[in-house]
Amino acid sequence: MKSMCLQAMTIVYGRHYETIGAFNDTKHIILMLDRSTDKYERDRLLFFLSKLILNHRNVRDIIDCGGIKTLIQLMCLAHLHINRAQVPLASNVLESSTTMSRENEKEWYYGKQDKEKLGPYSFNEIKEFHAEGTFDSKTRFWAQGKFHCSCKITIKFIPFVGLDGWKTMDRIPQLKWTLLATGQSILNDSELAATILDILISMCSLYPSRDQVTGAIIRPFPKIKRALNDPTCLPHLIQLLLTFDPVLVEKLVTLLNALVQDNPLLTQFYMTGVFYFILMYTGSNILPIGHFLKYTHLAQAFRSDEQQQTGDKKDIYSRSILGHLLPEAMICYLENHGAEKFAQMFLGKMNR
Repeated sequence: MKSMCLQAMTIVYGRHYETIGAFNDTKHIILMLDRSTDKYERDRLLFFLSKLILNHRNVRDIIDCGGIKTLIQLMCLAHLHINRAQVPLASNVLESSTTMSRENEKEWYYGKQDKEKLGPYSFNEIKEFHAEGTFDSKTRFWAQGKFHCSCKITIKFIPFVGLDGWKTMDRIPQLKWTLLATGQSILNDSELAATILDILISMCSLYPSRDQVTGAIIRPFPKIKRALNDPTCLPHLIQLLLTFDPVLVEKLVTLLNALVQDNPLLTQFYMTGVFYFILMYTGSNILPIGHFLKYTHLAQAFRSDEQQQTGDKKDIYSRSILGHLLPEAMICYLENHGAEKFAQMFLGKMNR
C-alpha cells in the first residue's frame, strides 16, 4: 500500500509540481529511503525523489538533510551487478575483474561485542554465516579493500560508503541489500545507479559554478558540489568508472564535468585514481571523457613545488597528469585541438 501511494504521488507531482509547490516532507522521504529494507519500496522512493527535484526548494532540503550521501550509498550497488556484458582489458592497465567481483577476497571483519574483531572473511563466507544465523542486523562489520595496478601503485578502494569505521549490518549497503533486504526490485543495480546519476546531474544543473549573465565565478562553491566533493563521496563516484558500463560511465563523466568546473579542489582530483580508471574504459562514447581530460589534465598538483619551478613550462608531457599514461603526441593533440578532435583520434587509434 505504501508503494502504491508513492507511485501515485510520483505521477501527480511530476505533472503538477508547479501548482503543488514545495513538498514539505522531502527530508522524511530521504529518511525513509535510508531506513528502507524493501527493494520495491526503495525504488518507488527513488522515483518520487526524481520528481521532487523539479522544485528548487526540495533540492535544498535533500542537500541539507544529507540526502547526497544516502544516494551515493545506493549508487555504489552498481558494483554488484554481475549480468552486464564483460569488457576485455589489456594487460598493461589496472589489474581488476571486469565484473568487480571481490566475493572471495578475505576483507570482512565482524564483532558482536565491543572491541571484538573476528576475521578476515570473504563475502561468500559472510553470506554463509548469515544463512546459519551467526549474526543479525545489529552485528558490527568493517572492511577495507585495495586495488593494485601494474605500475606498482596501490589505490585505496572502498566499494561502499560507511566502511571507514565499524558499522552495523543494516548500515552497510552491500550487506543490507544482499542479505537483509526483502521484496522484488523494479530496477537492477545498474539501472538504480543510472537513475541516481540522473538525479545528481539535475541537482547540479540548478547550482552552476558561474553566473550565467556575467560569467563570474560563484563563491562559496555550491553546496551540492561541496557534498559530492567530500572525501566520503567523491572516491565512490570515481570508482563507478570501474563498472565499465557505457551508460553509467557517460552519465558519471557528465556529472564530473559539472563538478570540476571552477572547483577549488580540482588540483587534488588525481588522488582519487580518476585518470587511471577513466583510461581503462574501452567504450566508444568518450566525448565527455575528452572534455573532462581537456579541463583537468594540466590542473593537477602531482608535482612538488620544486619540480614545478625547475621544470620546463613548455614541456606539456611533464606538466600533464597524463604524461605517463598516454603518448606525448596524444596529450599535445588533446591540448591543441580540443576534446572533439581528441575523441575522433582516440577512437581511430583504438580501431586500428
